[in-house]
Amino acid sequence: MIKKINELKSKYNYNLEIKWRKVTPKTKDFYFSNLFNDQGQYKSVVYKFPWSDDPKENRIDKYSPILTLPKSDIVDINSEGEKLYILGMVYNFERKTYDAVDTETTFLVAAPDENNRYQWLEKVKIGNALQLGKLYIGKDQVLYSSGFKNSNSYPYQRDIAAVSFDKGRNWTIDEEGSLIHASTFDENTNKVFMLKGGKVSSRKLTKLNSLLP
Repeated sequence: MIKKINELKSKYNYNLEIKWRKVTPKTKDFYFSNLFNDQGQYKSVVYKFPWSDDPKENRIDKYSPILTLPKSDIVDINSEGEKLYILGMVYNFERKTYDAVDTETTFLVAAPDENNRYQWLEKVKIGNALQLGKLYIGKDQVLYSSGFKNSNSYPYQRDIAAVSFDKGRNWTIDEEGSLIHASTFDENTNKVFMLKGGKVSSRKLTKLNSLLP
């Protein structure tokens, strides 16, 4: 597949970078997104095809993008069945200023229509100056993504998390403290686990619990 992607880059004079890939456990569908630069016009595209260990079956030129997101970079994708949950980010693509304060992060939802063509259904702004990572789907409509809040003054980055309790319609930004070395989210219990100062702490996401205990 990498060979074919390099062929596309050469043929279309695109700056192309694989940003993300995923295999859904039930359908074994394989998704990945690319950020294209077509003569200064940036866009992200999403591909979907059945997973196969045979590289001949996973040729990118056999498929067309199922979604296009103009003027935005896709940070991460997660899914429930055929419905896709996407984190998008707008920044200065030429300078790659994804760690700046003038960025905008959005949450998007897409799903196939009656003709099995994917359509954008929702777009919600999460915030500015955010640098988020993996998007988790928890229980009871909880969505979670951790990362940084960037600033022009000290401290230049603060550990934060973007949390939604209604499947992305509304978001809150939680302060997660500082100097977090690693964190993960348990999608079955809605618990966040963090490694900080050599110790592991945890908290369960609820509307009334926005800070570490």
